[in-house]
Amino acid sequence: MVTIINKRMIILIAYPQEKIGELKSLFTNEEGSIKRKLENPPLNAGKIRYMGWDLETLDQGKILEGQFVRVQNGNRKTIDLYKNGTLFFSGLADKDFLAHASDDGLRINSIALIELVYNFMSFYQEVINDLTIKPSTILVGFSFLNMHLNSEKSYLVEGWSNDFPSLIKHEASLNDYSLEKPIDFKVADFKAEKIGEIAYKVVENIYLWFGVPLDSGNIPYIKIENSVKSIDIEKIKNI
Repeated sequence: MVTIINKRMIILIAYPQEKIGELKSLFTNEEGSIKRKLENPPLNAGKIRYMGWDLETLDQGKILEGQFVRVQNGNRKTIDLYKNGTLFFSGLADKDFLAHASDDGLRINSIALIELVYNFMSFYQEVINDLTIKPSTILVGFSFLNMHLNSEKSYLVEGWSNDFPSLIKHEASLNDYSLEKPIDFKVADFKAEKIGEIAYKVVENIYLWFGVPLDSGNIPYIKIENSVKSIDIEKIKNI
């Protein structure tokens, strides 16, 4: 299980609905193994640009309990990958990570949140490819912890973070929260051209939890093609 500390935190989880396969290369250091990819996420599979909000930790994976591999970057982020294909991410939701560049340490940075979710979902495509038996459905969830720490509430703003302070604040309604019903995705949709759509659906649910209306422009870094919304990674790369 991911490391839980007494700080503001975000947790992301993805796992197969059907527990029918195991990762083939989780416990090997061979080139191209999923363990090596966890240690050094490939471009566009856990990382889309240099020094972004991604899954890179600069850590060597540790095999724990014969069940999972963990990589960490101090307290900023911890990633656990289990042999049944479950991927956990926990990261700080304060100024040291998800609320980077926030004057008060409470404003969730929209680019940080959206880029992180995209990278998490794109890496999960690599996880699926390493399973011995492919499931039909992947479940994705998220949690926030200690969002009212010291009686101060974390919040999101509508639109682009750099428009602050003109935009409306939407405070976390609960101190701790876990998505009650995971979002389900078809395994067949986990391909490069669809990851942006998958990531958008997760981001949309996070924005809704913060109480942000889904009006045009309220969720930045997206594109719409044939009435389908997705994360626009080119906008992120060009920041």
